[in-house]
Amino acid sequence: MNRYLKSMLCTAALAAFSAPAAADTITFAGAGTTIGNGAPAQRVDVSAEAIFDISGDLLTVTLRNTSGPNNKTDTAKNTLTGVFWDLSGDPRLTTVSAQLASGSSIYNPGVCSSTCDGATDLSGEFGYQERDFAGEADRGIASANYLQTGLQGNIGNFNNNGAGPNLDDPRNINGINFGIISNAAGFNPNEALGDVPLVQDAAVFTLRGVNGLTIADIAHVSFQFGTIESDFNLPANQVPEPLTGALLGVGLLGMAAVRRRRA
Repeated sequence: MNRYLKSMLCTAALAAFSAPAAADTITFAGAGTTIGNGAPAQRVDVSAEAIFDISGDLLTVTLRNTSGPNNKTDTAKNTLTGVFWDLSGDPRLTTVSAQLASGSSIYNPGVCSSTCDGATDLSGEFGYQERDFAGEADRGIASANYLQTGLQGNIGNFNNNGAGPNLDDPRNINGINFGIISNAAGFNPNEALGDVPLVQDAAVFTLRGVNGLTIADIAHVSFQFGTIESDFNLPANQVPEPLTGALLGVGLLGMAAVRRRRA
């Protein structure tokens, strides 16, 4: 092997093993098939991702529906409404805010009982709770009332643990209202979803109380679809860091080449 090439590959191998991974952000994603609309009911492919970011005492969770268009087979049962996860040490967190993600929008703003046009604050339409959820999770965020906020009337509590603004009646987290639908080109939900306000694409949630924790303390992530916990729950897997994976591949190739050369 050319001495220069061998040196370059060995350097890449060392970089792969020594390069620090991103210490503050981790992404989980899941994809599966559930029941859609129609008679007989059609199978629908759904997918979602959650990005967790820890910065000091703040945890930010970006929840996104990454499903395809599905051609009117969508129902409340396959609309993304929540995310569950586990935190090492079972820390008590407090809510800070719930917002539309950049580039996202409220679908069907005209049906809101309040003014949804241009609204970005979702703190009254989502809740946070610490208890046992599916897949060994010990906490969750949701827009449906399988989650209890602890506030009177089960009002959304993403306003520094207080009640957030009510964008649409009833004044609680209930039903499929503000569930998260896909932003895929051509997404066309069925008529039942056309009667309620929904989040199209993603929402961002901020919580406080993770000082001393890292992304390694996050596990057992899953996505909840529908309005009751017996609806579809989709386990998620960690998405590998692409750069680290690429460096590792180059490094392993380099090490193999050096070994073959010495053999």
